[in-house]
Amino acid sequence: MKKIITFNIKKNQKSTVPFIWINSLSKNSEVLIKITGGNSSFILPCLIVLSGNKTFNLKVVAESKYPSSKTELIFRILLFGKVNFILKCRFGLKKGAENSFFKFGAKALMFQDSSVEISPYLESEERNSAAEHKVWTGKITPEEMFYLQSRGIGETEIFRLFISGFVKEIFPCLNFSEKEKELLSQKVLKIISKND
Repeated sequence: MKKIITFNIKKNQKSTVPFIWINSLSKNSEVLIKITGGNSSFILPCLIVLSGNKTFNLKVVAESKYPSSKTELIFRILLFGKVNFILKCRFGLKKGAENSFFKFGAKALMFQDSSVEISPYLESEERNSAAEHKVWTGKITPEEMFYLQSRGIGETEIFRLFISGFVKEIFPCLNFSEKEKELLSQKVLKIISKND
């Protein structure tokens, strides 16, 4: 069953809506961002942590035909086990979206035998608008793990270091307290321990 999440961004609306999925993403999910007015700003910071032996598909669709709209999508993805994660993002700046800006950034860190495919698709019909995208994927190799362990760092601490460094960029957007950050780290570490 497909899970659809919709955001309606109205004229002059300024919103930051953090999303955290920890093993709660449906196998097929879709995020629709509907910009229904100009002079708006929408930031969607997403932290996705998945484990197991499944394929997950996430499709993000956003479109604007209104002037002076800003949309920023920030994804941090942690994958464990044999997860295959597919993220497709399509964004359109239509005629009339002058002085609008769209930014898509995704970083995925993979552990064990997980894999990821990230496909941003940007389409602009408005000359006086801007769009950018950045995608980074990386995998922690057994050699890197061995090197750190040979320096006396335990496996749990290695994961904690990688994860805290990886997601720290997104924490300011999430407005988390130190206690909430620690609880999130504990949840992620529980997932890791299940996949060792």
